[in-house]
Amino acid sequence: MAKNIVGKILGLGLIIALLMAVWEYLQKAFRADQLKPLISSFSVGKLGFSSIQSLPLKVVMAISNFSPTLYNLQQIQVEIYDKDGTKLLASQDVPLTQGVSLQPNAQTLIPELNFSVSNANVVQYLFSGDKIKAAETMLKLAIGQKAGLTLRVKGFIRAEGLKIPLNEEVSI
Repeated sequence: MAKNIVGKILGLGLIIALLMAVWEYLQKAFRADQLKPLISSFSVGKLGFSSIQSLPLKVVMAISNFSPTLYNLQQIQVEIYDKDGTKLLASQDVPLTQGVSLQPNAQTLIPELNFSVSNANVVQYLFSGDKIKAAETMLKLAIGQKAGLTLRVKGFIRAEGLKIPLNEEVSI
């Protein structure tokens, strides 16, 4: 009889623990829309003879957590497109190497994401329109100045198994 009562108490405790874990996950899922990924900085390396094959880009992301819940970021996947978001210009070189804690009611900077853009893709994209404007943009990129070029950054972040989209316009 005592063993039966102990078994029921243990079973009930296990069910309560499972329900609490499910409740915590559901709260995170409902609050996932309060995570706001954004581009904090976007820098273009100088285009020169040593980097004739690729143009180095560095993107620093920030994620604002407007919820009272701690999230653990597991994955970031980002791609860079033309202004319309149709022509892929660059993909992220390496994935996020370590998890990042997104503190409640705070903004967290994510380590730099590095990209190498194929210069052939950039040149083809630039010269598909006004040739003089394209040459001016290439010159500004070569000397490290702001080129007035609008790009679209698309991708997602994954935190606690929840996928949150990113679709932001950036001017370089």
